[in-house]
Amino acid sequence: MKLLRRLSIILTLLIISNPVLAQNNSSAVDEIRGNAAEARENVKKAKTAYTEYLKNPDRNRSKLNEAQKYISNGYWSAIGYSYIGGDNDVKSYLLHGAIQRAVAREFMKKDLITPGGYNRNAANKEQVTSSFLHVYYNAYEKSKTATQQDQITRDLDAAVLLLSELSNLYVENQDYVPAFYVNRQLLDHAEKMMKIIPENHPNYLVNKKYLEERTILMGFIALNIKNAERITELRAESFLERNPVPEAYEFYIRRSTTYADSIVQVAYTRFPDNHMIMGAILNYFTRTQQYEAGLQMFEPRVLTENVPTIYLNTLGRYHTELVSKYFAINNPQKAGSHKESAISYFSRTLKENPDEFDANANMGILYYQMAYHFGQQLQQLNQVETDTTAQKEWDRLTGLINEHLGYGYPYLVRAEKVNPNDEIVLSALVTIFRQRNDITTAEYLEKRIAYLQNGGKFIESYFKKNG
Repeated sequence: MKLLRRLSIILTLLIISNPVLAQNNSSAVDEIRGNAAEARENVKKAKTAYTEYLKNPDRNRSKLNEAQKYISNGYWSAIGYSYIGGDNDVKSYLLHGAIQRAVAREFMKKDLITPGGYNRNAANKEQVTSSFLHVYYNAYEKSKTATQQDQITRDLDAAVLLLSELSNLYVENQDYVPAFYVNRQLLDHAEKMMKIIPENHPNYLVNKKYLEERTILMGFIALNIKNAERITELRAESFLERNPVPEAYEFYIRRSTTYADSIVQVAYTRFPDNHMIMGAILNYFTRTQQYEAGLQMFEPRVLTENVPTIYLNTLGRYHTELVSKYFAINNPQKAGSHKESAISYFSRTLKENPDEFDANANMGILYYQMAYHFGQQLQQLNQVETDTTAQKEWDRLTGLINEHLGYGYPYLVRAEKVNPNDEIVLSALVTIFRQRNDITTAEYLEKRIAYLQNGGKFIESYFKKNG
């Protein structure tokens, strides 16, 4: 202790004996005093303006802006992030937090949601949520009583809930980039929050694992956030259970193959009337080739409800795929049953809209595929010894091929009239014209296909022009 006291005396003497050091030290002290005085004045002005705002928030928003300006100046003008010094610091920090919460509420109520609807431009320019959670940690560090700490906890809790509400507002309007940044702010502060708010606190938004899942999911949806791919490492099901946002389900189902089977079941039950999610589920079954699972889920409601035509066309395509599946395993009875179901779905759509492209194209392709499968049987027949029975089978299969190509032809022509740039439709028509020995038309349509494959587009339909 004597040695430390001697060193302190020596350093003091050195400063006094050195006019430059003494002058610098005096300047530093003056600067600290000046900043502290400025901070006190700014905080005082902020409190006065905020009090005026609270008297009539609808009319006095300018006072809130004034309070925000002064409290921010007070914060940055104080050395060591200290507003005033002593016990009053806690009150100043909490005032800062209250002003920022009010600014965020005003932004949500008046700037983001306007009489004209959601204001995406305001969301993109939004800076009110630039981190202000630090004021609560600073207050907590300076707190000396349980009463102060309880107040800090309540205010921090209110701030977290407010930022979560803002994030949900963004998500509801499918504006995922600002949603990501709000959630990232919460995630960045999660560990500090948990030091103030106990883990068993009812506000689950302070749970770091939850915030990580939510933040990365928002980034995953926003697409341009670097760590988005980490979503596959997280428990998406638990996140979606706690945060039932339709857009999150819809997007996750469209992208995922790892967890989506169970998520699909939850989404179907939770949002049965949300056609966006139903479309995502149908897309999922198509992408994963789970045609029978898709039919099992959707067929009961499609048979009893008036549903959008996309349901009918998609289920019709599932039945068409199953026609091929059962022909391939030599089960013509089941293949035939699925064929009739597919025809039923496409016919329902065409009854409402005879010129609907998908239904016409799908119906034509269904008949084309039936003809193809009969052609496969005919090819196998060519490989065995011919006799009278074989000849009869040959005639039967040839008749079925021509019959089904004939059934499909008017649907394919109608589809080409609606969209002359579909290669699958044109390819099926080429086969039909070759089967009819109309080589000229078949070769002309092949040239159109080649033109499309080279990046060309047709404005005019061939069949509209040529009948």
